[in-house]
Amino acid sequence: MIRIVFFLIFLLGTVNTGAAVVEIRLADAKETVLIRSVYHRDGTIFLPLREILPPLQLIGIWDGAKRLYWISTKPDAILLAPGNHQLRYGKRSVTLQQAPRFFAGELCVPEEVVTTHLPRLLGLKIIYSNHDAVDRPKKHFQFNEENESSTAPLPLQQIVIDPGHGGDDPGAISPEGIKEKDLTLALARRLEKILKMEGLAPVRLTRDGDYAASQSRRAGEIHGTASENILLSLHASAWKSSHTHGCTLYFLPESDHADDSFLLAQSLDAALQGAGVADCSFERVTLSPLNRTPFPAILLELGYLTNPGELSLLSSGDGQERIARALALGVKNYAVNRLRRTTDVPVTQ
Repeated sequence: MIRIVFFLIFLLGTVNTGAAVVEIRLADAKETVLIRSVYHRDGTIFLPLREILPPLQLIGIWDGAKRLYWISTKPDAILLAPGNHQLRYGKRSVTLQQAPRFFAGELCVPEEVVTTHLPRLLGLKIIYSNHDAVDRPKKHFQFNEENESSTAPLPLQQIVIDPGHGGDDPGAISPEGIKEKDLTLALARRLEKILKMEGLAPVRLTRDGDYAASQSRRAGEIHGTASENILLSLHASAWKSSHTHGCTLYFLPESDHADDSFLLAQSLDAALQGAGVADCSFERVTLSPLNRTPFPAILLELGYLTNPGELSLLSSGDGQERIARALALGVKNYAVNRLRRTTDVPVTQ
């Protein structure tokens, strides 16, 4: 039986009248995420999917054509639809007391999804606290529902993925002959697919085949100066000892976007750790293509091809999928948090 630690705390006098605040995290997570976009309708608390999924290390995808929301999990995805009381997970179906619905252009789910169904279906141990859950004015909800079809700005303008090496430059090579250039390209393609499904921003690869991307081509892909752009340069390492291991995230020591690069590195590291993929160290260095990128950029050395465990992770389909999904989650969390800092418009995920 999965145990859920569920606290209902009423903080009289500390929360503004009509405002509800929720705290959520996984039981083994260190930090609690505060959610203020909480809605109350017909006696039910509704929570925005875009805010509750990142703390639970889950990725959601909205299919506008089918009007379905996919929560990516293994072995099956969880499917939700606005106005539909059925939550589906593989061959299983759960009936919700209240159907998901839109508030302020965001798809929200009833509180029971977090407190009951995700723990039971996925085995998650969730710490959930609901502070002063009170009704909001009826007029407020009518306004939000009328804006159901509203669209939010993209959190980022451009995501550039740079698969390291290529062509005559194989990069690092494992004792078995596995080449870094092949692994980085395969990983980049997986990451590109996931990020495009997320719809955070246009996604570009600096190379899409086994060739060495010229400096001019890379510069052509890495265009623009806005901090809404980001670059991820994917690499792997090798060393004479098979015991050497680890992940390192590199970014420029001094630049106009050093702070954003550091925040991006933190977000990527947290997602990689959360997925059990890697615990990365940070280094501030001047490396190409970082020194040619006029916006937040990270060069990721994701492991050692000379370490058997890390080689298995980097070269297997399952391992690459785990890494790609973790990186996508890190980018998504960075993008959402950045948009929250710069605008009051909610991000639809």
